[in-house]
Amino acid sequence: MKKTLLLVVVLIINYCNSSAQSIQNIQAYFKLDGTRYIAQMSNNTLWWFDKSTWQEISRKNLPEKQIKFIDAYLKISMGLVDTRIIAVMDDNSIWWYANDEQWEKIENEGLPNAKTIKDFKAYVKTGMMGTTETRFVAVLNDNSVWWYDARKWKNLSLNGLPENTEIQFLRTYQKTEMMGGTETRYMVKLNDNSLWWCNGNKWKQIESTGLPSKQPFKQFEVYMKNTGGGMMAGVQEGRFIAVLEDNSIWWFAANSKSWTKLSVRGLPEGYNIKSLKPYQKYGGLTGESRLVVLLADGTLWWYAEGKAWTPVSVEGLPKNN
Repeated sequence: MKKTLLLVVVLIINYCNSSAQSIQNIQAYFKLDGTRYIAQMSNNTLWWFDKSTWQEISRKNLPEKQIKFIDAYLKISMGLVDTRIIAVMDDNSIWWYANDEQWEKIENEGLPNAKTIKDFKAYVKTGMMGTTETRFVAVLNDNSVWWYDARKWKNLSLNGLPENTEIQFLRTYQKTEMMGGTETRYMVKLNDNSLWWCNGNKWKQIESTGLPSKQPFKQFEVYMKNTGGGMMAGVQEGRFIAVLEDNSIWWFAANSKSWTKLSVRGLPEGYNIKSLKPYQKYGGLTGESRLVVLLADGTLWWYAEGKAWTPVSVEGLPKNN
């Protein structure tokens, strides 16, 4: 009788643990009618938040495999602004989704089959006539870097990086050129905490000061800050965001050489950052930097320049554990 009761208790605990869900990753971006959030849950579902409610994203055609990475961005073309979501599965297959349609697989021609994607980013490159094209960049488990031009994958040279490089994070942003097109800037953070960039040619180290010397990076992000001219044009500068192991947050402007510590006023005491995403909010002639963080306790918080951190509602998401 005691053995039977114990077995029932174990089964109940296992069921509760498997049915309870938590947010694994968070993405954020801005559309003209407000901020969008996308949450990846531990049960492999995806949800989006438009301003007041969370809604589940269809998985039609998406294989029943674990999602390894998600990314979201805006595809702007001919005056239309569409949301794109990219999912990288644990078998290295890559899928895209737009506007409540079904998921479609992206061909991985040129990418080595025997290697594993360990970091991935999607971005949009703008041509001189305003045309836009989706691009991907990935680092594999052998530390080779590859980029995708909407047709096939191509190897990106590591010329200039230290030998036996171990890439921890790979990021990218678009630098606006004089004729209206954009130039891709690739950024990597190595396991020795050094930062490097390239525009497709030789890698160069980024010299900086101000960060605590003995704190490893927990996360590294980059984005383009628009300081004037609205969403489509204006003065722009690259910004870097670092989350350190002590959960402090730091930012760095590409045209400066010093890191600045970001305020955490409003975050709960003893907070532990699980994931962070920067984005730009446009409400006039200038862009405002925004951050959203997922904490280890399953709560979401957003930050605007000069303001305290504010909680984001998780009402409607599957129950957190």
